[in-house]
Amino acid sequence: MMFDATIVHGNLGRQASAICAAALGLLLFLNPLVGGAATQTWNAASGNWSAGANWTPSPAPVNNDSVVFSSIGSGGINTENLVGLWLNTFNVERGEHTTDLGGNTLTTATLRIEGAGGNTNVDLKAVLNITNGTLAVGTLLDMGIGDRPDAVLSLAPDVAFQLGSSSANRASLFRLGPSTATWPNQVFFTAGNSFNAYVTNMTIGSSGGTSASRDGYGRLDLSSVVNPAVIDVSSSLRIGASQGGAGDLILSDAVDLKIGSESARGLLYISYYPQSVGIPSRLLLEQGRFDAYLGSLQVGDGYNSPSGVLYAAQCTGGILDVTGTVRIAYSQGG
Repeated sequence: MMFDATIVHGNLGRQASAICAAALGLLLFLNPLVGGAATQTWNAASGNWSAGANWTPSPAPVNNDSVVFSSIGSGGINTENLVGLWLNTFNVERGEHTTDLGGNTLTTATLRIEGAGGNTNVDLKAVLNITNGTLAVGTLLDMGIGDRPDAVLSLAPDVAFQLGSSSANRASLFRLGPSTATWPNQVFFTAGNSFNAYVTNMTIGSSGGTSASRDGYGRLDLSSVVNPAVIDVSSSLRIGASQGGAGDLILSDAVDLKIGSESARGLLYISYYPQSVGIPSRLLLEQGRFDAYLGSLQVGDGYNSPSGVLYAAQCTGGILDVTGTVRIAYSQGG
């Protein structure tokens, strides 16, 4: 039986400094969304969102509607040319869809990329490619939903991504990994040049099942982000967060990571409760800041073979302050 954890730290001081507001990049204030609106499903090989004939039912979506992309239109390019549109839900059930934002901002309260069954049937895989504009998610980003999901979100370099709008107006959840899956799954999110997230809870890689054979892998890759960026998590960051789950969070030099605060401490779990996954869960930081005020830090904590990595050797500054439980390479399996 083997279990291991690695923590590498560099220039993490004991004093945190406020992150300069100018470095946060894009700041959006999302419109309040209310229920009762329509749901439109894309029915064209390609085309503009403004064309009513491309949706079932017609006409084209308006503010507070929900849109669904499924098998129809897979492989094509759809152009979101409704300037100022804000949605209740943007849902990709299956298929590979490329949305050209036309230089505009698309705002949605919820972004869902499902891909149920895609791990065993490529026709059920869900892929969303975003180009040319700004994608703003207000409340919830959920990827990999249902049994055996395979879900991908890929943002081009000319896309700015915003989750939540500020520390006072957070999204509730960022989840790469299924909410109900009971079989192997994989979920990938790759960002381009700009990424900012203000969120209460973030989970990367989980299985949703109760068996070691139900492995789930999630990956958030921000290694290409070049504009000043921040991930601000107020409550919990979990990477490899359930039995059979594994995950990676990979940051570039431009990304600062903040978890919790002195007055409201957060949790950082890396490879928490894994079983027989066979690969470590990792948090890999580069030269951005790392400020973590934690009530609990657990790296490589679980049954049989927990393996986790926290790498912060090149961080230019920050603080790691833990007041409660610290578990490193801790096996609950004996």
